[in-house]
Amino acid sequence: MRAALGLGRMDALRKPTGGTRGLVIGDFLRRLIARTLAQQFAPSLEEACRPHQYALGNRAGLDALVDHVQARCALDPTLTVVSLDASAAFDGISRQAILHELRHLPEAAALLPFARLWLGRPSSFVWQQGSTTRRITQAEGVEQGDPLSTALFCLGLRPALRDLQREIREDLGERIVAYLDDVTILASPQRALHLVQRFESLLARHMQLRLNLAKTALWNEASPPLVSRLAA
Repeated sequence: MRAALGLGRMDALRKPTGGTRGLVIGDFLRRLIARTLAQQFAPSLEEACRPHQYALGNRAGLDALVDHVQARCALDPTLTVVSLDASAAFDGISRQAILHELRHLPEAAALLPFARLWLGRPSSFVWQQGSTTRRITQAEGVEQGDPLSTALFCLGLRPALRDLQREIREDLGERIVAYLDDVTILASPQRALHLVQRFESLLARHMQLRLNLAKTALWNEASPPLVSRLAA
């Protein structure tokens, strides 16, 4: 029964920047339960991912993040903004990392048995292209299309953001904010590279992910020479 509920149909969506994204359409009953649980535990998961994550609990989260970054840069024009993105983050995040975080979140403990049903074993998907049908298995990552995936992904990212926060110098205006796997670091040009390297290490340690260097972006209003060297 569990194996049948865990099956899903995979549709490939073309990304605007190239490549494809696999969207999983799972069993109706499982999606219905997952949506109900996502609504029930939304406040607890949102609170657990604060203050860094802006993707949960607020439809205007991205606008709020942008406003926050702009306000910080207006206060201190010397801040360097570093935008980071992880490669195949949703498909590759460690499932054990997600379950570990969920296990240590008492407010959402009742969600763990359901999450373990699907994240505690490889997922099976069916991809049909014309008359050809293929079965695809996925041992890591969350299923894009599952109502719980966004919150569980954000929870799995939490330890990397939390550990990096310990090195953030708020007295110097430094901040770290995120919208899903898009992470933004605000720091002085002298410390930006150090924080990026630390985050890269934390991603690999906690989530088994690596940075997508092609999507890394730097910005500084004053554009000091050090920023140009960082970009190189």
